[in-house]
Amino acid sequence: MIKVAVLLAVAAAVVSSSSAASRVAADPLVGTWDTAPMPLSKIRAAEAAHGYTAAQITKMFQNLKVTNHIKKTVQVEMSFYRDNGRPFQIVRFWDPTAGSRPPDSAFDHGPYAFLPGQRFTTKGTDPPTDKWVTTYRYSTAGKQLKLGFVGFVQPSEPEKNRLAYQKRFIMYAAGPYKKVS
Repeated sequence: MIKVAVLLAVAAAVVSSSSAASRVAADPLVGTWDTAPMPLSKIRAAEAAHGYTAAQITKMFQNLKVTNHIKKTVQVEMSFYRDNGRPFQIVRFWDPTAGSRPPDSAFDHGPYAFLPGQRFTTKGTDPPTDKWVTTYRYSTAGKQLKLGFVGFVQPSEPEKNRLAYQKRFIMYAAGPYKKVS
């Protein structure tokens, strides 16, 4: 009887860990994806394609220059991983011509979820970002990831603030990304 119970417990553990492993294997985003340093002109073009004026884009770069030391280029790194079995992501960005990548504590992280049609959403973990939802389109081919910005919902803030924050998420989608781990 004890042997049967032990065998059942081992079998359940194997099935549980293999189903968790298969969920990770089925997730095409798991890993760390990195852009090469992108010139600010590429980011400007992405922002302009979403309807932002030259003045609005310049203001974003002025803010990023002060808060994130962005001066000449932007490099973006996205990591998709599991936190207690839940899909989580963190996005890091910096200007490698101005210094090394800041520590993870400088960046927001949070859960992500897949939607139909090669799309996924991200949220932050701390208020107010836990209510913010960003949606991206994605495609993967081998070690390449391409993103497209779909939308950003920020219910806790005025429209002016949503449009200001949205520029950062458009910047993240300017890629392309290469899988580095």
